[in-house]
Amino acid sequence: MKIVIAGAGEVGLHLSKLLSYESHDITLIDNNEVNLKDGENYLDIKVVNGDSSSPSILEKASVYNADLVISVTASESINFFTCILSKKLGAKRTIARLTNTEFIENGNKFDFSSIGIDEVISPENLAANEVKLLINDSGFTNSHDFENGALKMMAAKIQNDAPFVGKTVMEAAFVFPGIKFMPIAIERSASHSAIIPRGDTIFKNDDHVYFITCHDGVDELYNLMGTKRDEIQKIMILGGGRVGYKVAKELSSEGYKVKLVESDSNKAENIANSLPNVLVLNIDGTRVDLLTEEGLEDMDAFIATTGDSQKNIMSCLMAKSKNIGRTIAIVDNTDYFELSESIGVDTLINKKLLAANQIFRFIRKGNILELNKLNNMNAEVLEFLVNKESKVKGKKIKDLDLISLIIPEDFGGMGLAQDSVSNALTLEALAYGDLSLAMSISAPLLTAQIILNHGSEDQKSEYLPQLADGSIFNVSLGINNASVAADPYQSSVTANESGDEVILNGAKTGLAFADDAKTFLISATNESGKCELYFVNKDQEGIELHAKEFMGLKGMPLSQINFSDCKIKTSQKLGGHNYSLDYKALIDSSRIGMSALALGVCQAVLDYVVPYTNERVAFDEPISNRQSVAFLIADMAIETEAIRLMVYKYAALKDLGADFHKQASLTYRFASHHGMKIGTDGVQLLGGHGFTHEHPVELWYRNLRAIAIFEAGAGV
Repeated sequence: MKIVIAGAGEVGLHLSKLLSYESHDITLIDNNEVNLKDGENYLDIKVVNGDSSSPSILEKASVYNADLVISVTASESINFFTCILSKKLGAKRTIARLTNTEFIENGNKFDFSSIGIDEVISPENLAANEVKLLINDSGFTNSHDFENGALKMMAAKIQNDAPFVGKTVMEAAFVFPGIKFMPIAIERSASHSAIIPRGDTIFKNDDHVYFITCHDGVDELYNLMGTKRDEIQKIMILGGGRVGYKVAKELSSEGYKVKLVESDSNKAENIANSLPNVLVLNIDGTRVDLLTEEGLEDMDAFIATTGDSQKNIMSCLMAKSKNIGRTIAIVDNTDYFELSESIGVDTLINKKLLAANQIFRFIRKGNILELNKLNNMNAEVLEFLVNKESKVKGKKIKDLDLISLIIPEDFGGMGLAQDSVSNALTLEALAYGDLSLAMSISAPLLTAQIILNHGSEDQKSEYLPQLADGSIFNVSLGINNASVAADPYQSSVTANESGDEVILNGAKTGLAFADDAKTFLISATNESGKCELYFVNKDQEGIELHAKEFMGLKGMPLSQINFSDCKIKTSQKLGGHNYSLDYKALIDSSRIGMSALALGVCQAVLDYVVPYTNERVAFDEPISNRQSVAFLIADMAIETEAIRLMVYKYAALKDLGADFHKQASLTYRFASHHGMKIGTDGVQLLGGHGFTHEHPVELWYRNLRAIAIFEAGAGV
């Protein structure tokens, strides 16, 4: 999409960052050159300096062919004019940020679309709603409603007396079969990386766990997590701005006893007149003595909503020192936002990020109803609409395999579009859990993609339905050469044509699930030195199949296949007799896929050793306090992030149709080399434990070594 964003503040820059990562064409407008430089220097976006409400500036930003214009400046009037003018100039859709919550509350009275504004969004309104949810679910650090409240996402720290501490997710499910909850993410030891819980994931003390539950399951979660439900009745709110006013209005209407502190006398008087059920205090909110006189110590919750982030945080810390159970601070600075746990405030709310995430859901592909970014983690939860035309309608989640998703409907699949970045993300996530599983899925996925992109119509009709109906191992791909130090762009199998026959000789290794396959898709070099792919039936003469052991990948059966004067028809060449395959591009795609797999395993190693070194005590202190350990972990983190940047940059290049041959080779070399180093360092950090099956690091070490020698087999 071509997207124009007006306003290079925190909301605009955050949106630009999110959208540029998804390969959207972004143009950022602002009259502040300093703000624009941040976007220009660190993001792959175009910038325009000027007032977005000026027609000439909008034309310079090419709004006439924009798919979406988002105006998120600090000025409400500029946002209005920007959207109205952009729509007149030809923009397809517009979104305006509003500060006045009245427009949202009385939205049915205003037809914004008639003047050229398709969506309006109020950060203040979003922040107030977030505060209200947190007060109503006081024992949790985060709360968000999905499906109109039918499902709730709840988050809290697990206490040591919680009954499932030390148990795996699967064990907890068996012990508490009647509990209506599902863990969806875990933050551990102040790591900003989300752990996606699986059956063997162990719940640990002080884990910050996100759950999805139904309305009836909230009370059960309180009991299970050892989390105390705070009985909140008395609330003090600092700041009578738009957020503070709305929070006071809604909480007082629900029966809470609310005191609002506002230092501006005129504003305090106006609030007192409009909110008769709220006690308004016209005092300096930074004066502890004054607040104490007004009953601060008797409050159950303290909410700081002023426009000063530092003031809000310090006020909440002061309230915490008075043993107030629940503190919430509104902060504009994202640096504070990411440090919420270490600061000591129960919950920090950044209204600008709330607004950015809300806008982001309008942009994402698919029918997204809700989007919530998990605090301090690189993860988000999305709610999609499944309409009557949806490819997944009527299907069980467990029956949705990746292979059928990319195969067109004509061949029995769902026909969903795929891109390299999305596939790389999928491979990384799968490898983070289990590399053998990831490669078991990616091998037939690559096979399906190859046949779909290069096969003849007859070949597509024969093999794609088999792959789509779940018979994913009917076709086994043979790309990896059996010889040592072989050229990856050539094959260790030769193909010599003789009339209408092709004679194959040589060997291939690393074929996944070859024993179950009926057909092999084998790369072979012909007499002209060009590498092609050939379909070979299992029952043909001249084939020997042997099980093959790799250093890692123990959960995935691998085989070697030997060809000795194996005769096949020329029509069995992929694409037909006259088709010419770009084999180099195929291997390059595979290399980016293998690098994404290595990235997932590297991240798993890093996420495991950091908590281990923090918990492992030697000489009365955690071993992470030692410089040698800290430096080693820092190197691992740097190397992992470098692999990540290379993988997704070059996957994006592929999606853009650019030449990525050099980049693919460099990425695979870097990922495989540093992946082995990260695996070795992970074992080293665990000491003697690193070589035992008690810890998974030795498995990851072996798998990372396997990736370095497994030249192909996973593509994006």
